[in-house]
Amino acid sequence: MKNTAKIAISALTAILMTATPAYAQYGSGSTPTPKQCVIDDVKVRATTQTKFSDNLDANAYLFKEGDLVEYSVVIENNGTETKNDVSVSFVLPSCSALVFGPNQKDVKENKLTWNISELKAKESKTYTVRTKITEKCLVKKLVATSSAVCKEGGSSTDSSTVYVGKPTAPQTGAEDIFVKTALVVAMAAAGYALRKSARGY
Repeated sequence: MKNTAKIAISALTAILMTATPAYAQYGSGSTPTPKQCVIDDVKVRATTQTKFSDNLDANAYLFKEGDLVEYSVVIENNGTETKNDVSVSFVLPSCSALVFGPNQKDVKENKLTWNISELKAKESKTYTVRTKITEKCLVKKLVATSSAVCKEGGSSTDSSTVYVGKPTAPQTGAEDIFVKTALVVAMAAAGYALRKSARGY
């Protein structure tokens, strides 16, 4: 009887030691991430574009001085309960001047803040912020960041990136005109020489 009990305990111990941890569903060696109270999603576009994107790389769109950049900040409650007192802050990127945005009179240190008193389950709220690229911007990569913090705990942060620079333009200066003119003259001279050689005079 004692041997049977020892065998049973040994078998149970082996099962427990080789059992998969409960958090394995999140991926090998990872642990569950803290629960977000809401989803904060930031997208960006040039005002000449119709669609917002998560980011705009230099190949997609290269901004320059005076260009307008528009951001869409969506705060979504993807839970099953109403969220109260959600504080949202949006930090403008460097080289950017605010054109308009919600509560723009309260902008401080390039940061806009909004408060959502109530956000029901599956409900979302959208904020639109427009900025302008300022002069003499030496920074090439501009990052705008949004953060949402719930009073009862939990937060969410997202960002969008754009690039500033001068697009490469085709050469159209005096040097280019001189090269083209010299090429035309050389071709004309070669044509005249060939014609003279063919006629013998």
